[in-house]
Amino acid sequence: MCLNDFSVLDSDDGWRVLHLQGPPVHPFDAATLETSYGLARSPDLVNWQTLGPAFGIGRAGCFDDAAVWTMSHVALGGGLAMFYTGVSQRPRSWQSIGMAVSDRSDGTGWCRVGASPVAEVDGRWYRADGDMAWRDPFVVADPAGPWSWMMTVCARTAAGPLGQSGCIGLATSDDLEHWTVRPPLLTPGITAELECPVIERAAEDWLLFACVSEEQSFHAWRSPDLQGPWKHLGRVGPNGAYAPRIVRTPDGPLVLHTQRRRFGGTDSGPLVRGCLSQPKLLSFTKAGRPYLAWWPGLDQFLDNSPVNRVSDGVASFRFHGPSELTMQLGTSAKALRVTLSGQSATLGYADGTRLHSEALPAPPRRSAKIVRYQEFVELYVDDRFCLSHVAYAPAEKEATGWADGKPTDIACAEFQLSNDCA
Repeated sequence: MCLNDFSVLDSDDGWRVLHLQGPPVHPFDAATLETSYGLARSPDLVNWQTLGPAFGIGRAGCFDDAAVWTMSHVALGGGLAMFYTGVSQRPRSWQSIGMAVSDRSDGTGWCRVGASPVAEVDGRWYRADGDMAWRDPFVVADPAGPWSWMMTVCARTAAGPLGQSGCIGLATSDDLEHWTVRPPLLTPGITAELECPVIERAAEDWLLFACVSEEQSFHAWRSPDLQGPWKHLGRVGPNGAYAPRIVRTPDGPLVLHTQRRRFGGTDSGPLVRGCLSQPKLLSFTKAGRPYLAWWPGLDQFLDNSPVNRVSDGVASFRFHGPSELTMQLGTSAKALRVTLSGQSATLGYADGTRLHSEALPAPPRRSAKIVRYQEFVELYVDDRFCLSHVAYAPAEKEATGWADGKPTDIACAEFQLSNDCA
């Protein structure tokens, strides 16, 4: 099964994720094929063990009888309340928000609350035709507001061009079970859909993250108050990093996200659902803009190797403000190659094949890391997460690098993961 959007649970035995899952087929119809949630557990957010299905579609004729999509949860007594997207195909594909509860904290034992959705699209403010969207609920407590709870959803405004109608829909509640739909919380007018919204506290303000589907990336907004107004802070991570969730740890807030793979296992295959990527540290510039950085907690899972090879590991390069840097993992024509020039990073192969490029926030100054695990490739420049992609050439030995044509220092390490986790 292929993984998609997810929610992270802090349970008694570590961390768990509930995630969308579907068969590895193309083309993929999420409205009929994402019929259950998978469940996995981890003691450290790096080693994961799959546990099997944890929740599925409702009975025939119910609002969630075709598919179940993105979910979120909040603590309820000694257990959890989960809010999730239910999809029905009768009379046409239709999205609404359901509720389920559990007296456990491990992602199992769910029981639906009633047979009807707790929040449905309201045509006064939101598109309610064949182009409707009403999904990806995220619930947050609002102790300073006129209500106790806020629910944000991916929605579309009732008016305006479809391609600019993506908004953050809003519903409120005082008891988690009865919800009132209200006008949109945010209408930026920049996309057809703002998927997987997440709201988190950041110092004295609130941060809202949401995914721009056309870019396959997520942006951030900031507000001193949950009701807004929200200031756009721009894109947070590179293209390919999607559906973020924030996890609070002693190291600070970490971001987990999805990353897509290519169908058929070739560089020319279409991008499809993929995997859960390793955590990144949620960091901030001096101006207060969020970005994703290397998490030092990953170092404990790396085994420094005496030889310069990278197979499911990390190659680290040190330099001093070069105008151009080339890093290569292998010696063949299909060796993976990353080139940093000015404020751009390009991923490709030694034979000149180009796979992907990203703009850098600033020229590289001191270091770069290439992370490769199976087909997944990530690039960090000065410890900032800058590129996310896939490459299907075989992993090779002998990592090499050149800064302005001169060899540069390389340190390689391989991931040491538990054999019990997948």
